[in-house]
Formats: sequence, C-alpha cells, structure tokens
Amino acid sequence: MARLSLRQLLKRFSLLFCLMLSLKAMAYIIVTPQTVRFNGAGDVKQVRVSHSGGWNFGLPVEEWIFCSQDANVLSIECYKNFDDTTRTAHLTLSSGTSTTVITIVQEPYRPPLASTAETEEEQSKTKHNREFEVGGAKFTMIYVEGGRFTMGATYSMSSDAFETESPAHTVELSDFYLAECEVTQALWVAVMGSNPSIMKGDNLPVDNISWFDCWEFIRKLNRLTGEQFLLPTEAQWEYAARGGKNRSTSVFPGGSHPSQVAWTFGNAAGKLHRVKTLKPNLLGFYDMSGNVWEWCNDYFDWYPSKMQINPTGPESGSYRVMRGGAADELERRCRVTCRSGAQPGNKTSHLGLRLAMKCDK
Repeated sequence: MARLSLRQLLKRFSLLFCLMLSLKAMAYIIVTPQTVRFNGAGDVKQVRVSHSGGWNFGLPVEEWIFCSQDANVLSIECYKNFDDTTRTAHLTLSSGTSTTVITIVQEPYRPPLASTAETEEEQSKTKHNREFEVGGAKFTMIYVEGGRFTMGATYSMSSDAFETESPAHTVELSDFYLAECEVTQALWVAVMGSNPSIMKGDNLPVDNISWFDCWEFIRKLNRLTGEQFLLPTEAQWEYAARGGKNRSTSVFPGGSHPSQVAWTFGNAAGKLHRVKTLKPNLLGFYDMSGNVWEWCNDYFDWYPSKMQINPTGPESGSYRVMRGGAADELERRCRVTCRSGAQPGNKTSHLGLRLAMKCDK
C-alpha cells in the first residue's frame, strides 16, 4: 500500500475542511408564510417549514401563544385577545446554523353580534353557573370550561416573579366549578355552627382556619347539599384567576391595576373587606387577589417542566399550597402566579378558602 506524502495529506485535509465548510454553508430553513395573522377570537394556523435537516423553535416570549412541531409543520395557536390593541410577537426557528424569524400578529377581539334566537340557542347548549343556599347563606359556583394554558411565571410577570413560580409549563384541565368569591363567615357559620375568624363580619371572608378545618367544613357541606365540593387544585385556581379560556395576560386577576381588583397592603388599611366589592376578573371571580390567602389542595413543591393534564400536585410533602395573597401583603405577593405554602395545621388572620366543585360531563 502506497504511503502518502505530507504534502498529499495536507492537501486532502484541506479538501475535507473545505467540504465541511461548504456543507455548513448549505444549512437553510425557509418558512411559509413568514408573517402569520390571527383575528381576535384566536385560532390554530400552520406554517410549512423547509430545512436542510432537523429544525427547532425557540420558546415564545408571550404567553398568549402556544406552538408545537410535527415533521415539516409548525402549528401556532393564539388565544383570544381581550386587549384593546393589536399584539405582535416574534418566533425564531433554526436549522443548523441557519435561522429565520416568524412574525405573529393578532387583532383585538370583537364579539360578533347575534340575534336573540341565536343567543338563546347557544345558551341552551352550555353549562350554567349554579346557585346554592345553606342556612340562609347564598353562594354561586361559576362554571369554568376546561382548556390548556401556560402555568407559572410567564413573560408578563417580568422580574417580579419569585423562583418558585418557575418553570412556566403547559397544563390542560377538564371542566370544573369554582366559587364566585371566598367562603364568607355567614356560610361557614351556617355549616359549622361557629365562627373562628379574628375579624368578624357576615360578609367578610372566613379566616383563621387550617387546611384540615377546610376539609371538615367541606365534608359537612357535602352532607348538607349532596354535592361534591372540594378544595381547588393549584392549577384550577390559576387557570380561573387568569380568566380560563379567555387567558388574560394581566399581572393580577381582573386587571393590571391592583387597587381595582385586590385588597392589599396598599389599600386595605390592615383589615379584611366585604367580598365582591372590587372588580371581578373575566370569568366573574372576585377577590382572587388579596383579602385572604386561599388554601389549595396540593402539596407545595417545585413545578415540573413537562406538560401536565389535570395535575393534582406532588404525592407528598410538608406544606400545602396557598394562593392569591392577602390584605396584609405587598402587591407583588398578590400577582396571579405568586404561590406560597404553609403547614396544613397553620391558622392566621389572613388565611381562608374558596370552594371548587366537580363538573359532571
């Protein structure tokens, strides 16, 4: 076998190096269309992707967008836009060293006008909120249509987010009911016969109750009504606070101005306030920020990174989740993604609950 001279080896190495550079230069990625436009109601649209071999996309920086890829197709879903202005986002795709950017544009949502007959027909097909009365205390359970959303510290939370709010991850939920407001002292007394609250008032949220107290109350309420009330999961709480399928991007449930939707350290003067006195969110829920922290059923722990379907939280732990902040908390602690935890036996003057209820198909 002939041996190659040093000059021949260098020449072959040079040719190989040039070939590698040529292959690298041939990397490409092309998308059609380059700009994707959505109406305000939201929809799913597909983008065709031509590439030199393998491709991926960066995470959207806006929580109103959900993307998935399959072979040579990128699916982009935009949620309903309740903002007053057109919103825009950019998504980067790459294949090897080649990149391209897709622009996503969505107009504001404008509800279509419907005739009375059409409205009545549509209402007859949908589930309705449910009204209850126990011992003279009335309360409403709001029907929440299930769906998919991004849970945790999304882009709009900026630097205010705490570490325990990450990672943001996709969650899919089935339909459920959630109480219009926090459990009042009047309802608690009607079920339990006594009032544990430190700050008294029939229409104030009940406070100074442990997670165990909540479940004792729920068991008695279920016996009285024959229903299946329970504590909400943390995912149900955040989904409802964000507006469910409406998917508000507001920092607080119901808006970006905390004084309009939440009793916090800034406006509560250190006291609890009557439920339903501030603005509700898009689904009609009151006081999901501030007034009292609300117990959830989950154990408190770090979030998973993978997509979850009807998550119920970790299997074990020492703390249970609390959500919503309270009248003695700074606004940062009352954001829609802020979470905290406490031992299930803990009781404080700013800790209460909101009821959830199973939804039969």
